[in-house]
Amino acid sequence: MGAVISWFVDGLMKRTGIRVELELPDGEFPRFSWLQETTLFRIVQESLGNVVRHSGSETATLRISVEDSHIRMEVQDYGKGMAPQQLAAAREGLAIGVGIGGMRERLKQLGGNLDIESDAGGTRVIATVPIEEPESLSASDETGQTAAETGSAPPRRAVTKKRVLIVDDHEITRHGIRKLLENESDLEVSGEAADGFEAMVKAEELKPDVMVLDLALPRQGGLATLHKIRKMGNPVKVIAFTTHSFPNLEEILQMGGCQGYVEKSRGSKDLVRAIREVLAGKPFYRPALSKANSA
Repeated sequence: MGAVISWFVDGLMKRTGIRVELELPDGEFPRFSWLQETTLFRIVQESLGNVVRHSGSETATLRISVEDSHIRMEVQDYGKGMAPQQLAAAREGLAIGVGIGGMRERLKQLGGNLDIESDAGGTRVIATVPIEEPESLSASDETGQTAAETGSAPPRRAVTKKRVLIVDDHEITRHGIRKLLENESDLEVSGEAADGFEAMVKAEELKPDVMVLDLALPRQGGLATLHKIRKMGNPVKVIAFTTHSFPNLEEILQMGGCQGYVEKSRGSKDLVRAIREVLAGKPFYRPALSKANSA
């Protein structure tokens, strides 16, 4: 997650000219549940977006820390601050905008909290989320032995399924892909993402074997997402799944580290086969695409 946030902050500074000081936990960034990471990333997006849109501040600080049993995130700007009536409404939990209401609701679902401090020297947004206890990988008794080791139950043969991450901003498309894969004994959907930033978070958290990636995504397009995932060193295999087709698309996708391309109009015919071929180390680019590009 630390790499994803760093990429986002770097991009925001380049787009807006606002300087953001980023403070992350020392050493390797801790791993949290995908829901926690997605929620924190959304809050980072919204809080820094508010700095850009409303504060008038030229600088900001984003600080994420792990304190006892909580993740703590602070976004501080040094702008004009909030009007007293807005601040009072925010502290009372009243809706004063989609952004703050959305952040509060996301945190509430995780047992977290949102606090806002503001005066003439700027505004600080503080979000806290309780850290979930990691689930045990196997049942064990008080001695630490598994049931298989104690002989109380025979060991189960592991069934290895390849994990698929679906990235598309249309819920109906994601649902369709999930339905297409649900009866495939060797494949399982490990997660879904609705935009490029969420795709980056989930690619790091879920470690899928293959990503089915739409190219037309909100906030960050599919090609930009693919580029950043590769620069982060993530080895996930990627299949572009899109309605888009333009000259040299196949070449652009291959150069960007994409292993396949499937047109959405042929999803029911080609997608499962494309996933299996890509997982087997073979590229999947339909000949019709090359012909269309050369026409």
